Amino acid sequence: FLPLASLTYSHWLPVGRLSGIASALDSLGLDGSALLRRFCIDKRALRDPLAPSSIHLHGRILMSAIEASGNEDLPLLVGGHSELENVGPVRALALNAATARAALEDLRHYAGMWYRGLNVTLEEDQGYAVLGYTARSEFPGRDALLTAYLAGGMTSLRMVFGAQWKPALVRVAHRRPASLGAWSKLFGAPVLFDQPRHEILFPAAGLEKPRGR
Repeated sequence: FLPLASLTYSHWLPVGRLSGIASALDSLGLDGSALLRRFCIDKRALRDPLAPSSIHLHGRILMSAIEASGNEDLPLLVGGHSELENVGPVRALALNAATARAALEDLRHYAGMWYRGLNVTLEEDQGYAVLGYTARSEFPGRDALLTAYLAGGMTSLRMVFGAQWKPALVRVAHRRPASLGAWSKLFGAPVLFDQPRHEILFPAAGLEKPRGR
């Protein structure tokens, strides 16, 4: 058996990411801070945004936020406003990398030090780069949370490739939503649902281009 400390440590996320859920609710005219307080998360808890907190808690809070807002696209709003603010000094390291590949590998590798509840992979398949997101455990709200991180991945990719960059294809592990408007606006690419995992695909040749060109 794994020691309890090792088991729980592999299911943590930075507590600061919860502020993104609160901000998304605020943007819809709701009280995001009040929702966090229901789960005993207040300003004191957010003073150290990289402090570990249970990924299960993140899933529960996100599901409660979706229920409170009545907006099933809320995870896209949460992830779409991400700016790598909670990945520590790796933001500067990645955004000053020589190539897109180096930037994404830095983000993937070093963010893994704080995002221990997620697996982020960068692979290549038939000429495409595949940025994938999976969770290391099952819990309520898992698919919604992965959707938020997929949207955050899109934000990160645009920081690396440029604000107008678009992927070739997006794959999502959950069911198709009633409306695709928010998905089309964020990704600007075809989106397939009921897939094996959450993924963003784009031409692999772009990984080798020098940054800033």
